[in-house]
Amino acid sequence: MFRSVSVCCLLWLGMAEVGAAIAMVVVPDGLGGTTYTFEEMSANPLVPVSMVLSSGFRMELPSGMFVASGPGSGGASDIVGVFPAVARVRETGSGGAYDVVSLLIGADGSYASFGFDRAFASGPGQSEARFALVPGGPGALGIAPEALVPGTHVVSSVLFGPVTVTVVPESGSAG
Repeated sequence: MFRSVSVCCLLWLGMAEVGAAIAMVVVPDGLGGTTYTFEEMSANPLVPVSMVLSSGFRMELPSGMFVASGPGSGGASDIVGVFPAVARVRETGSGGAYDVVSLLIGADGSYASFGFDRAFASGPGQSEARFALVPGGPGALGIAPEALVPGTHVVSSVLFGPVTVTVVPESGSAG
């Protein structure tokens, strides 16, 4: 079963820690949801073209980022979002730009799958790819602040290298 939410995020593509390639900050929006901003801190790694999915990319999410019940809020449902382009990645070898237009977060909060607006295509004879993140935002997440664990969470992504997500606590729970 899927629960639709307005999730916008190259979300967990980033966070802020020394050595992180991508840094993302998630902040309560005061309306029951969260907003995020992200930036590329250093160049993302070169990866073999064979490791890039044509439809987008999948990455693990930082363990401990979600409360024990997971993002499905007590249910066994995935979180699915389809939205206008909220972020763009540019492949530096071929020069192709891909808008990120969909997101699925697994019910257990262990992974996210991001979908491109079109199929990835490498350039002639290209064997490696490097994706540069074009930041946008802030973006909106349809995930309640209480479903996220405040603090800094880190995970490694094949396409993006070290990803650090900093979850800012709600002001009432910050002390």
